[in-house]
Amino acid sequence: MNRLSYQEEIYNGLVEWKLPFYFSKPVINHLTNFVDGMLSVGFSGKLTEIHSFSFQKKHRTTLSHFLKKGSWNEHDLLFINF
Repeated sequence: MNRLSYQEEIYNGLVEWKLPFYFSKPVINHLTNFVDGMLSVGFSGKLTEIHSFSFQKKHRTTLSHFLKKGSWNEHDLLFINF
């Protein structure tokens, strides 16, 4: 698969929105990979595609575990000022 990864630009955008103030560095890295995979041409909504399109070095189940069992502070998510 030949394509450019936009992870640096995505990461910089998340930093600009001040998300590292609310979330840890591993969470920001997961979000970066998730967004990069979702924005790829040919994405049809499967987590396995997000993993392969984002060129994430960790195992595919890491992303699934992050989404299912990650602790989220809903208050912080709802009241982030972009």
